[in-house]
Amino acid sequence: MSKLQRVGYSTTTGVSVLTLSLPSGTDQSLRLQTRETIQDPKFYQGFYSLVQRFANEDIAQNRRIEASPQAGVDERPRARADEPLPPRRR
Repeated sequence: MSKLQRVGYSTTTGVSVLTLSLPSGTDQSLRLQTRETIQDPKFYQGFYSLVQRFANEDIAQNRRIEASPQAGVDERPRARADEPLPPRRR
């Protein structure tokens, strides 16, 4: 459950041991007041089934990429050591 609360902010400045903290304002924001654990086992069964499905899809996608003929081939052009670098734009 969330509740609208007034929250104070402070600003801190300093060096090493000498630190000064001053209040710098307040703001209203929704803040978490209580936490509850979902007790329904069906919720967790569905949640973890969905996570497992996404994991299996990700694994299958990675296997397809690794099995492709272009896997591991970097298609970006590379400069050769004996070629001069192009002029820098300013």
